[in-house]
Parts: sequence; structure tokens; C-alpha cells
Amino acid sequence: MIFGLILAFASAAATNLAFLFKQRGAVLAPPIVARHPLRSAAGLFGSRWFLIGWIVAIVAWGLHVGALSLAPLSIVQAVLSGGLVFLAVFAERFFGFQLGRRQWVGVTITAAGLVVGLTGGGANHLPSASLAALIAVEGAIFVIGAALVRISTAATCCPAPRGCSSARPPVRCSASPISRSSTSPKRHRDLCSAW
Repeated sequence: MIFGLILAFASAAATNLAFLFKQRGAVLAPPIVARHPLRSAAGLFGSRWFLIGWIVAIVAWGLHVGALSLAPLSIVQAVLSGGLVFLAVFAERFFGFQLGRRQWVGVTITAAGLVVGLTGGGANHLPSASLAALIAVEGAIFVIGAALVRISTAATCCPAPRGCSSARPPVRCSASPISRSSTSPKRHRDLCSAW
């Protein structure tokens, strides 16, 4: 089981590295054109970083299969869902992304939940656990997370009239092709309010 846990952690790390490699490759690849899917796919796979990301993702899948064969599904999936911690650390340390205080709070909550999930044991080990207490804890974590998301999006929606900076996550920057162009401040505010 310990070896399965190690494989699960390796799979989580490799999966999130693959995401970051593919993001870097997608940024450097030619623009995606929906009417030309084959040409767009060839452009993506022609990007060295995107191809490396796919290779790392295949390795991560193999590690995932190995972990599932050696450890219970509940433990493997808990480790994989905690991969957000790896994503945050790799993105900031090695890929040039900047995470704010709120993002690090969210990562810390995720890491704490992962530790509790992995060390708490199964239902057989907690016969006196109260279902109401568990629901209350999960509900509180959900409310805190939703509040942090709301505060974060309200404070950082399109602060500069020139669009997204390179330090922002790719999802924000790819939300609208217009946001990358030079637009008037009024048009930019309209886009932000729609976001």
C-alpha cells in the first residue's frame, strides 16, 4: 500500500507538470481555428512543450494505473485531487506564474484536507464519527472556498485596460481573443462586466 501511495503522489505531480507543459506549448503554438481542427492539432503537437506535456501525461496515467492496483481507490483519488498543491508550487516556482495570498490560502486548505483525508482512516476506524459534524465541516469549507473565489474574482477582474498580463493563469487570458488586443477602456470595462 505504501508503494501505491508513492505512485499516486508521483502521478499527481506528473499530471500537473503535464498541464503546465501543455499550457506553455499552447501559448507558443499558432492560434486555434475551430474550422480547421486538424491544422490546429498539428500546430499544437508541433510545439515541443505541448508534445512533452502529452508524453508526461501518458506517464502520469501509467503511474495512476499502478497506484490503483496497489492502493485503495479512495486513497489514490484523494491524492490525485490534492494535486492542485503540486500545480500551485510548480507554477510559481518553475513556470513564472504569481499566486496571491488568497490563492495560497486555498492551496493550504486543499493540502490540509488531503492530510486529514489520508490520516483519518476509513469508516471502520471512526465508528463514533457524527455524520452531522462531517457535513458541517464540509459545508464550512465549501462556504469559505466560495467566499474566497468571490472575493478573488471581484478584486482582480480585468484590472488593466490592456488585457491580461503574462503572469495570469491561461484560463483568464484565453477567455476572449479581444482581451489580448488593444481595446478602448470602455469596451474593456464592458468585457469585464460580462465576465
